Amino acid sequence: MTDLPFGPRIAIIGPSNSGKSTLAHTMSRAWNIPVYHLDQYAHIPNTNWVRRPNDDFAADHHQIISKECWIIDGNYNFLMAERFSSATKVIFLDFFPLSTMCRYLINSFIKVTGHRPGQLQGGSQKISWKLIKYSLFQYPKNRQKYLSLTKDLPQDRVIRIRSLRQLNQLYSSYHLD
Repeated sequence: MTDLPFGPRIAIIGPSNSGKSTLAHTMSRAWNIPVYHLDQYAHIPNTNWVRRPNDDFAADHHQIISKECWIIDGNYNFLMAERFSSATKVIFLDFFPLSTMCRYLINSFIKVTGHRPGQLQGGSQKISWKLIKYSLFQYPKNRQKYLSLTKDLPQDRVIRIRSLRQLNQLYSSYHLD
C-alpha cells in the first residue's frame, strides 16, 4: 500500500456536482482501494433522499474510517474532523458554486438515465430545488468551514483543486482514465 500516490486513505470533499464521486470511483478502479460514497450512507435507499439518523450514519462512518484503506467522497461537516484525522490525503474540489450548478442542470436534463458513481439506489435524479438552494446559499457558508479544517492539516496532506482544468491535470498526472 505504500506505493499509492496519495496513501491508502483519501477523503474527497467539495460542492454538489463537482465530480467528487466520479473522481473517487476512478481512483478506486485505478488503485484498487475500496470507495465509499457518503450520500449512500447518509440516506435511506429507495427513497427520495430521506436522511438516516445522524447517530446511525456516524456509526457507519466510524467503521469505514477505521479500515486500513478507503476513498471517501462527501462532505457532512459533523464527521469531517474525524475523517481528516485518519486521511493520508484530502482532496478539496473547491469550485465556484455557479459552475457546479451548471453541471447539475446538465446532468439533470441530459443524463437523466444511466448509473452515476455515488448515486443513491432508487433516488430521484429530478431537479431538486432544495439542492439548488443548498448549493447557492448554504454551500458558500460551509466552504469557509472546509477551508478552515483543511488549513489546520499539514499542507502536504491537502490538494485544493480550484478549476476543471486543475482537475483534468490531476486525472492526467496520475493516469486516471
